Amino acid sequence: VQWALDLLRPKADTFNLIPEKQIKFKFFNFMISGIPDLLLMPKSNQKAQVWDFKTGKITPSNLSHYWTQLSAYAYALYE
Repeated sequence: VQWALDLLRPKADTFNLIPEKQIKFKFFNFMISGIPDLLLMPKSNQKAQVWDFKTGKITPSNLSHYWTQLSAYAYALYE
């Protein structure tokens, strides 16, 4: 946890930190929803960030799933 806090501390001045907020969006006529661990919404002209922590060992098979999930969250923020 300390590692994540150390990474976030410098970002607090330029981002609003929004923890565990449900996001819903349409994707090919389907409603998708998810709850990322943390959204970093820019206070100025920076790009938003999605942080979603995973537990357990990362393998090639589950890494693909994680990237798909993060891509869906990024798409939701774009929309």
